[in-house]
Amino acid sequence: MQFKKRTTSCGVLGPALLTFGLLGCDAFGPRLCPLGIEPAVEVEVVDAETGAAVAQGAKGVIRDAAYLDSLRPHASRGDGTVLTLSAGDGRAGVYRVEVVREGYADWQRDGVRARRGDCGVESARARAALIPAS
Repeated sequence: MQFKKRTTSCGVLGPALLTFGLLGCDAFGPRLCPLGIEPAVEVEVVDAETGAAVAQGAKGVIRDAAYLDSLRPHASRGDGTVLTLSAGDGRAGVYRVEVVREGYADWQRDGVRARRGDCGVESARARAALIPAS
């Protein structure tokens, strides 16, 4: 079986459209990019024992060398329960993520990597399983 090498058709027009965030290029040619800026890091915050979402009331930061940004609510259920926190909008990097919440031991993770993709930053996802304080 033989495969034909496919070349991208992004050519000269692709980089111009990439600048405006409308089009990305991959091995199969141009593709539409979502409008908007993705966070560098998205953190699901759960109780380590029950698995229940406990992002509501949690706080934290992401750090990459001198860069620092606060985590803020990102996704929630229809009842308003916050499920994830995020930070670092549109910024690729390798982050240390720190999460704190009253009643739980502090949580941290190093080496959380958000990569630059054709359409902007590709969010890194982490799961912070918080251990109840004794």
